Amino acid sequence: PSPHASRCFVHHEWLELVALRLLHMTGSTAAVGRRREQPKIIEPLDYEAVVFQRKAQIHSDPHRDLLLCPADDVSVSPTYISCDRRRTIVPSVPQNAEQEARSLFAKECIKMYNTDWHVINYKYEAYSGDFRMLPR
Repeated sequence: PSPHASRCFVHHEWLELVALRLLHMTGSTAAVGRRREQPKIIEPLDYEAVVFQRKAQIHSDPHRDLLLCPADDVSVSPTYISCDRRRTIVPSVPQNAEQEARSLFAKECIKMYNTDWHVINYKYEAYSGDFRMLPR
């Protein structure tokens, strides 16, 4: 056994001893039989749905710019490497590979590799992240 495992075992025994002493001091054994309550599962907020539901309220809010994403933030541009001019002289994927592939995963991988790629640019990316690193 590793030293870490033995330390964990000793720590576990110590915790049990402390719990037993506390029970003996309080004279209560009711807590021993109780099961541990499971934490409640909280669903993440659907931001777009909330914005849609409170559209009128947000529109009249003086700080709406803090709540809404800027409309001109995202732009999509094609890459300069088209599927005709890949990084290799000889194509690494045979021409009929997509038709011969049997699994959907393989077909999608081949399709992704053979199509032109696009780059997503964020205009306000410098303002995302840690507030201490914002541009001045």
